[in-house]
Amino acid sequence: MREVLIAALIIGTTAACPNLIAAPRYRGALHNAMLTGHSTSTGAAGLNQVANRCPSVEAICRAVKSRIRYARDTHPTDEWRSPAETWRLRKGDCEDYALLVEHLCRQKGFKSTLYRLYPHGTGRTGHVILLIEGPTGVKHMSSNGSCELVFSLDDARRILANRNGWSLSSMVTRRSQPVR
Repeated sequence: MREVLIAALIIGTTAACPNLIAAPRYRGALHNAMLTGHSTSTGAAGLNQVANRCPSVEAICRAVKSRIRYARDTHPTDEWRSPAETWRLRKGDCEDYALLVEHLCRQKGFKSTLYRLYPHGTGRTGHVILLIEGPTGVKHMSSNGSCELVFSLDDARRILANRNGWSLSSMVTRRSQPVR
């Protein structure tokens, strides 16, 4: 049965990326678009096209933040989802946000690095952020989809220490890679 809906892929992103439009779709076509990054035959934008419709780091973060809701992992171990899976599920925790924003920013050619930050002695329980450098050299920190201007990694560390009540002197910072 054919439905005319705002594609679930882009619900909530039209304010951040005004070029995105509603499109008719068939059941299942949207999932194929999200996983492959290609448009469906009815015109719904795929995940790999979202970055092209968002002109800046800020717009990418707004698109992600408006679509993805924060949800803690329910697994005993920390599960790092792929950007496509996070987009499809419409939920994720800090590293899921960071990987999704990283994926979209890299498509735009923005340099980005994942960092895991945690207080010393906590068994690596902490927070994952993404540091992004835009085309003009301006740096941004994305934390759970937010977008904040920062001067450096040290600046981002100070912000997170203050926000989380962590001691800056005992905070561990590691460049991170997805755990697959």
